[in-house]
Parts: sequence; C-alpha cells; structure tokens
Amino acid sequence: MWLKIEGVSAWLSGQHLGCSAETIETRYGTFDDHGPFEIADALARGAKQKAAARRLDAVGLADVA
Repeated sequence: MWLKIEGVSAWLSGQHLGCSAETIETRYGTFDDHGPFEIADALARGAKQKAAARRLDAVGLADVA
C-alpha cells in the first residue's frame, strides 16, 4: 500500500516485493488512500491513552494502572 500511495508502479512494486504486478493490483488495487495515515497518526498521538493517564494521575491512581 505504501508504495502505491507514493505512486510506484505495480510492476516495479512487484519486482521489489517478489510478486507479480497482477498480485499487487489484486491485493492492493483498491483501498482508502488515507486509511494507513489515519492509523499511523492515531498510534503516534495516543491521545485517548494520554488523556486517560492524565485523569488517573489527577485522582492519584497513576501508579496503580
């Protein structure tokens, strides 16, 4: 997916990854271009985990969790 997002051809991707261009198109031909970035952003931010940790810290339970 990352290679496709970056505009690398299916043929070149297949050569690099050790599969055919047909496999690249079949497996990765349709997907949401923004999905992988949303996932990476969510994992990097960890906003909900950080908010939960702050709430636990505020009530003195940070060491318990």
